[in-house]
Amino acid sequence: MANTIMTSIYNHYMTTYSPRKSDARLDSHKKSELKNIYNNIIEINKEAPLYLYDKSEATKNFAVALKEDARQLQHTILNSAGKSQKELFHSKVAYSGNEDILQAKYIGNNTVSNEDIPTYEVQVLNLASPQVNISNFLPCGEQGLTAGNYSFDVTANDIGYEFHFTVNEDDTNIDIQTKLARLFNHSNIGLNATIIDGINDTAALRLVSSRTGQPGLEGKNIFTIEEKNRTNPQKCVNYLGLNYVTSEACNAKLTIDGKEQQADTNRII
Repeated sequence: MANTIMTSIYNHYMTTYSPRKSDARLDSHKKSELKNIYNNIIEINKEAPLYLYDKSEATKNFAVALKEDARQLQHTILNSAGKSQKELFHSKVAYSGNEDILQAKYIGNNTVSNEDIPTYEVQVLNLASPQVNISNFLPCGEQGLTAGNYSFDVTANDIGYEFHFTVNEDDTNIDIQTKLARLFNHSNIGLNATIIDGINDTAALRLVSSRTGQPGLEGKNIFTIEEKNRTNPQKCVNYLGLNYVTSEACNAKLTIDGKEQQADTNRII
């Protein structure tokens, strides 16, 4: 009977105050460890002043919850470090002062001693960014291009491509922009196209390069759009504004232990 009562009390305690999944590795203790904890409690109580404490249910719940939260915090710390308490605060970790700008992650071997792991201090001056083109904002419902076949050339990452599309009799500006957005996104040449809304029922095409960083020579763009086909009288690039560079690509600038460096991506190993 006594065992049944104790089992019920234990189950009530575990479901009410410890709903989180237990970690057998951290929750298991030797008899000697439990005895040390008990002796520490007795020693601390000897020094504690005696006072009339609040015996309400809320106070009891708070005390148990405080103990369980402390246990969970210990689990989180030890799981994150993967070390014993004795070694925990002597270990080296990858840390970022601003995760929105820089995420630091250690990808080495956990068996390497702390003395063999070098220490770096990285300061980010600016992030690497892609090239962005935003076309002209055109009235969505108007028909700006005459019906016919059109073509233009795209040079992306030093590779040339020729694009063709057809404008139908009833195609409006937004129809053409939507058609071109699909054309760019399905081409898989490293450009992402989206339609952005403007004021007074206008819209534009936004082109962003998948690649970041300055491409070699200063002033060179990651991608360019132009009309090289001299035999086709139908022109569309200037009307749509596809060749307008809103933001040039730039390299990431950072300092590592005080020495300034540049990179064309935001991933540094």
